[in-house]
Amino acid sequence: MHVQELDVLEEPPQITTEVASISLDYSTLGPRYGSKVGEIDSGIEGGEYEIDDDAGVLRVAGEELEDELFDVSLERTYSGDGEMLETDSAIVILE
Repeated sequence: MHVQELDVLEEPPQITTEVASISLDYSTLGPRYGSKVGEIDSGIEGGEYEIDDDAGVLRVAGEELEDELFDVSLERTYSGDGEMLETDSAIVILE
């Protein structure tokens, strides 16, 4: 890569972290919640849920699912000028 100019930002770039997906463990969820699984799926698809990281639960459809029943995938996005590249130890914005 040919770099003509490198600027180190004094303030971190405006990056947001959003939920990309929530995967459910249906092998455990089904037997435990039965017919309520459809409501749980609908609540997640409709964005009608709350993730409580401190308690380790997902609240959806009037239920609290323990952390072994679901997996959350997060996605970081940048909406400023340029393109964001993320490594294990740094964020680089290319213009």
